[in-house]
Amino acid sequence: MKTTLPPSLRPALQGLNEMLRQFWPEEAARDEIPLAFWQIADDALLFDALQYLPCNVFTRGGRSGQGHDEADIAALPLGFRLLIAVFHLEDEFANESWDGLANLGESELLEVIAAYGQLGLSVRAQALRRVLEVYRQGQTDEDALAQAAAGGLPDLVDDEAAIQRITAFVRAEPEAHFGVLADPG
Repeated sequence: MKTTLPPSLRPALQGLNEMLRQFWPEEAARDEIPLAFWQIADDALLFDALQYLPCNVFTRGGRSGQGHDEADIAALPLGFRLLIAVFHLEDEFANESWDGLANLGESELLEVIAAYGQLGLSVRAQALRRVLEVYRQGQTDEDALAQAAAGGLPDLVDDEAAIQRITAFVRAEPEAHFGVLADPG
């Protein structure tokens, strides 16, 4: 079922599009960076879009105009919810290492585990579940968390199989997973 995306999402998509156009000027000149990022044909460019999706959604648009809150995100189509959860964790890992877990909190980590499962990334889901159990026990040092992950949570950019699964998800049924853009008029 196609969903028309709320106009309040457009500022986040425009911000993402502007970032990509700065990073990928040749592709921008060839008009290969659509506002609907899920229509990007180049896999590397698509992966960049996914990496910057959460920061744009959290800071632009939404009902407040100042970024999407949990209720705004919960109302988005499944594709957005899954990718925002996964790439928000990746952003936290990139910026804060294991300390990023505290920034997300248990409920959001459970959402990431579910998102991994829905994307077919069961090894990552199991690893994060083990990490969460250790974290719940109050063990927050990097060694304990890394040991719990047992290598199951490499940086996503280094996990080619995971990238391929995520790309396949984005490309399969894009209108069902992401919806269609509302007319800006």
